[in-house]
Amino acid sequence: MIDKKVRLEILIIIVLSIILAIIYNAFNPSGISFLPKKTVIVTDSLLFSNVPTIQSIDTLPSVNKIPQAKDTFVVEKKDSLIKTSTESKVNAIELESKINHDFKTVTFEQMKRIIESTNFIIIDARQPAEYEKAHIPKSINIFPYEEEATLIPKVFSLPKDKTIIVYCDGGTCDLSHHLAEKLINSFGFKRVFLYEGGWEEWSTKFKD
Repeated sequence: MIDKKVRLEILIIIVLSIILAIIYNAFNPSGISFLPKKTVIVTDSLLFSNVPTIQSIDTLPSVNKIPQAKDTFVVEKKDSLIKTSTESKVNAIELESKINHDFKTVTFEQMKRIIESTNFIIIDARQPAEYEKAHIPKSINIFPYEEEATLIPKVFSLPKDKTIIVYCDGGTCDLSHHLAEKLINSFGFKRVFLYEGGWEEWSTKFKD
């Protein structure tokens, strides 16, 4: 029989081991998240919208003569509509990206369209060694735990007028979430979405 003192020592060792494991996991870039992720798919209308392009406004008549009172009203109304519509789209984008920090995610089908478009920047948030082995076409590598001297110039080189898609391994990988939070909270990017299927889904579906 194991006496009470030995049982207590075993219990203390087990508890300490669990605590140390949780601490290690929290600071490990590839650690496992214990909280379930909330997945919300971004709509095509938001994902593939271009903020500066407002076709319905551009169809308003242009003024080629010396403007009279009526013509001036048309021009002012057109400018006002452009400003209001653009601001509404920007506000919608910020709201879509920041609700409770539950980043919206794109699907595999949307990713196939994204890699064919010049309006997107695809970022692989995995470690450089994994990126070098294989990655989604046209993606660049930014590891969120790189030295600041390496990370900051990479982020500053990103165009602010593009939509950013961030991915990592998929599944329990949180690297894409960490990088997306940095891009929004520390660097002021607005259009940031995740591809939660990540490299695991992409590589599997392209093999089938």
